[in-house]
Amino acid sequence: MMKVLIIGSAGFAGGHLINYLSLLPSVEVYATKLSIEKIDNANISVKNILNLDILNKDEAECIIASICPDYIIH
Repeated sequence: MMKVLIIGSAGFAGGHLINYLSLLPSVEVYATKLSIEKIDNANISVKNILNLDILNKDEAECIIASICPDYIIH
């Protein structure tokens, strides 16, 4: 299964990308957002939505290392 990490997924494009990729059976979608944001109209399980401030290098590296995504979309 291919893993895709979408960074900054609370915006218009990110929400649509989540919905599109979630329809593909061979793709496991992970999404990040700021802790103050919420993702509307996205078909993604709650377990795959992570809070991340991309300016926090250590936190970003930890999330990327734990997911080991095949693709990162920002």
